[in-house]
Amino acid sequence: MDREQAKTILSAWRPGVDDPAGHAALEEALALMESDPELAEWFAAQQEEDAAIRAELRAIEPPPGLRDAILAQAKTIDFPAERPAAPSLLARWAAIAACAVLAGLGLYVSQLPQQIDPRYLAAELPRLDKKHAHSFESRTGDLEAIRSWLAAHGGPSDFQIPAGLVGRGAIGCEVASVEGAKISILCFPIAGGEPVHLYVVARDRLTTPPPEGAPVIATRNSAVLASWSSGELSYFLSGRDSAEELQRFL
Repeated sequence: MDREQAKTILSAWRPGVDDPAGHAALEEALALMESDPELAEWFAAQQEEDAAIRAELRAIEPPPGLRDAILAQAKTIDFPAERPAAPSLLARWAAIAACAVLAGLGLYVSQLPQQIDPRYLAAELPRLDKKHAHSFESRTGDLEAIRSWLAAHGGPSDFQIPAGLVGRGAIGCEVASVEGAKISILCFPIAGGEPVHLYVVARDRLTTPPPEGAPVIATRNSAVLASWSSGELSYFLSGRDSAEELQRFL
């Protein structure tokens, strides 16, 4: 038995009320406390805190007339009712353990990554570009340098560049966050027009990821957007005025 297990057991024990005899776990916890000064100090502090709470509760004066008001609402029964037995020490341990498990489960669930609706993400993409003032730029389009920078900043880095964007020279990039999900953004300057932006996000962060295979091209809020998934990543490509113009970069 370690110290934390002993604390769980000792927190349910009422000295002077519960007899430790016959309760092997409690006897083991008490034996550990005798040899563990830190555990003994913790238990003493717990007892002082419990005593203080009991004293505060006992000092509370009930409102005048409360007893009569309660009795006025009381119901009588025609047969003697058996007083329910106080929960056993084992039952209290089980209750404490169950609460600990539920608390841990609640914490675990609360910390699970939140999934994003792709429609919401698509609506957020235009604001992520920061007017092309990206945090890192490789004038030669050095993908290894870009991958290293994105990975160091928590963004997806094991992506594949669409064939129509390979070898186009300068690439700017940055890492943005949407609902806690890291988005890698790559900006490809295009001669004679607006840049094309590629957004990469972990596929499991989306409620309904884009399909595998050929990109799906759609117009959202007057913007043309291509989307697809491959492996563990999902991709979104934007930056042209028509599906035909965007298609040549895929």
